[in-house]
Amino acid sequence: PAVARPFAPVWDATAARLDPLGRYDAPLDPALAARDGRMRLTAARWRVGPAAECRIVRILGAAAEVVNVLIFPADPGRVPVFAAELLAVGGRPRLAFLDLQTPGQADDVRGAVAGRARAVAARFAGLPRDPDPPGWAVRHSPGGFLFTRTDDPGHAPDLCAACLAYLGAWADLAAGPPAPVAGGSDALAAYKREHLTHAPSRPFLAKVYGDAWADRFLAEFLYG
Repeated sequence: PAVARPFAPVWDATAARLDPLGRYDAPLDPALAARDGRMRLTAARWRVGPAAECRIVRILGAAAEVVNVLIFPADPGRVPVFAAELLAVGGRPRLAFLDLQTPGQADDVRGAVAGRARAVAARFAGLPRDPDPPGWAVRHSPGGFLFTRTDDPGHAPDLCAACLAYLGAWADLAAGPPAPVAGGSDALAAYKREHLTHAPSRPFLAKVYGDAWADRFLAEFLYG
């Protein structure tokens, strides 16, 4: 029988939530946009009006499903980074990380983002939390992230809903009036370099698609 894909709705739902902000396809080298083999990878780069750029990836194997979404704002002093990573194996969720991250933001802005994230987290208080997320992954979190290693298939719908709720909170912030803050771009660039250095997907991508392709995919696309 076919393996369930619990996170299948996330791609289309993400696109639909970003459409009102002016989502459109941005150029992406075809060599990075798709890979076939024992695991099929599909990636897209979307501009989100003048507000941001989204990188979204889905990887499907015989048993595994991975969905990764990163949205990098054009105005990082005001708008957070949206980060989502979802992993399922054998139709059961295995890991989820959802957050609004605030590299380089002033304390008052960071506090406002934290309030939004915590409000979303409270809506999904019934989901289990893992108390020990990787330090580098939450170093730029203002609080309110969701990190879980649940393997209960009954949690999959709520994890999808939580992903879209965090995305909705991000979209509300992105839709606000522009208010550039000096230095925000430098902080975002440093954030990308840090995440590229620690990228947990690198060994997996290298094993499936080769070292050179994995390094290029991460450096030029996901964190480029």
